[in-house]
Amino acid sequence: MDICLGMIAPLTRCLEFCMQDNQFKELENRLRKTIKNLTKIRKFTSIGDVTVKILEDYLESVIDKGDRSHFMYQALGDIITFFAVFIIFCSQKLDVAPKSKKQKLISPIVER
Repeated sequence: MDICLGMIAPLTRCLEFCMQDNQFKELENRLRKTIKNLTKIRKFTSIGDVTVKILEDYLESVIDKGDRSHFMYQALGDIITFFAVFIIFCSQKLDVAPKSKKQKLISPIVER
């Protein structure tokens, strides 16, 4: 999960660069497709040391306009949406993980 989250900023910056020049139109299309496929990932082998605070920082950095122009921010709207939904999904995965650990601590002999 950490690797996927770490790819958000570089892919976004690369896409911003490609959008500024028509020579990179094909690369822009490939980046959009890559981002779309990245945000469709639903299973992770490990969550690692990803916390809710880290996800909050990623979400804030994705949504924040920063020094982007209004037109650039608007053109990235679909990508921002993909990343925001992906980060929200990751936060739901974090909520599920502790519950499964608690179930393992219960003795198999005790009846529920």
